Amino acid sequence: MSAEDEALRALDAALARGQVRDAIELAESAADRGLSHPDLAFDRGVAYVRRARSADARPGDLGRAAAAFEETLLLRDDDADAARALELVRAEAARRRARAGGTVDVVEGPGLSRTAAAVMPERAWEAVAVLAAVAIAVAWPLRRLPRATRSAYVIASVAAVLLASSASALAVLRHTRATVEVGVVVDEVARLSGADGPGATQLPEGARVDVLGRAGAELTVRWGDRVGRLPASAVRVVGRAR
Repeated sequence: MSAEDEALRALDAALARGQVRDAIELAESAADRGLSHPDLAFDRGVAYVRRARSADARPGDLGRAAAAFEETLLLRDDDADAARALELVRAEAARRRARAGGTVDVVEGPGLSRTAAAVMPERAWEAVAVLAAVAIAVAWPLRRLPRATRSAYVIASVAAVLLASSASALAVLRHTRATVEVGVVVDEVARLSGADGPGATQLPEGARVDVLGRAGAELTVRWGDRVGRLPASAVRVVGRAR
């Protein structure tokens, strides 16, 4: 039995017995040892949700649950249960902020360039680039034929646009995978200092951010199209972006 399997069995047993504190300790111990498995991450999220709804709740429990479900999705991106759990946790965190009279900015998307690049997976963009290059190679010589000149130019022009778009998307996806980590805000409210653009200085618990770099006790993060700094203690890094 692997170390991941042993940790998962112990964690499942603690959750089945209702021993939430023990389950969290087991889950965090597994994470500290570098054990990585989608089911371990999911169960860690379940444990934090249960504590968040108990008399032993601590600030940031929902954020830590969101981080666990985000990690699950990084490891198993088609996990519908984790995606639904993440949605519910963020909604619950939003309701609690509203009841407490807190005001924070709306969670933003990953930014225009990354959103456009993520429309298709990397292999699909590679296929588009290859097909566009082939289309150009075939159409360009045909421009010399009187009856095919206009069609050849149209095909070559469209293919050139597709080639440029796919190259740009591939560059964004590969740069993101190589340099960006995924983080989740685990403080009830985190203040983004030095952010580009007006406003958007407070990030809600459970918000996903791109971690761009580290300097001492601070992280440089991107939230939507804004870049700023957060205390490292306010963010749980869950893995490399995809």
